Amino acid sequence: MRYLLSIRKKMVYLFEYYLVLCLYYFLRLFPLQTASAIGGFLGRLCLPFFRLKVTRQNLAQAIHGLDSSLEKSIIRKFHDNYGRNFAEYFFLDRLAQEP
Repeated sequence: MRYLLSIRKKMVYLFEYYLVLCLYYFLRLFPLQTASAIGGFLGRLCLPFFRLKVTRQNLAQAIHGLDSSLEKSIIRKFHDNYGRNFAEYFFLDRLAQEP
């Protein structure tokens, strides 16, 4: 049974690897600003499905008495920023060459 779980994990990791690799080659087709905007869009689109409850709990601990609309705005901006940072990692070689 343990062996089967190990195979399943390896398959998931392999899928994630190829997904990130495809994203890498796709984003490298665009200039940095465009790729960053695409990353922000993907962050806003995908990240709310992962650990949103923990994000809300952490935000509530950091800022007491936060109203719902401001909380949604902060979380949306966080997801946008996280997606942009992820996309910009693929351009570190280009950024290092700029003066």
